[in-house]
Amino acid sequence: MIKKSYLPKIFSYLAGSTCWLILLGILKSSCIINIPLYIDSLWLKPLGDDLVKNLIGDKAFRVKGCGCEDKIIFVSPYYFNSDDDSYRLKNLTSIVDITSWRKTGSDTVSTTYTDNFHKYILFQNSDGISMKVYKK
Repeated sequence: MIKKSYLPKIFSYLAGSTCWLILLGILKSSCIINIPLYIDSLWLKPLGDDLVKNLIGDKAFRVKGCGCEDKIIFVSPYYFNSDDDSYRLKNLTSIVDITSWRKTGSDTVSTTYTDNFHKYILFQNSDGISMKVYKK
């Protein structure tokens, strides 16, 4: 059984933890700080042109400078045929060729990257940020 003298300490720890979680949630929702993205970026190594690699060797695309929408994309829809809307989710590690990766174009809605085998289109709209991969 818990002694009565420990109850105030337990409640104060719970209240303090709850206050910290609420504060961090408010800071994230108001775009002041994004704690999960900051923690993820601690073990990411830049590869060039917004590509990063984590500790276990997975490649990802890091979107920066989009306010609250800053994020890391590890998996993207892969479209085999441009005439068809069918796709399969693929890990960027399995399809990105780092040696030929480069940014080829940008406009207000999308940014295009290419490598020797694929075309990567990064979209930013009211639904957020997403990436689609097409076979060349």
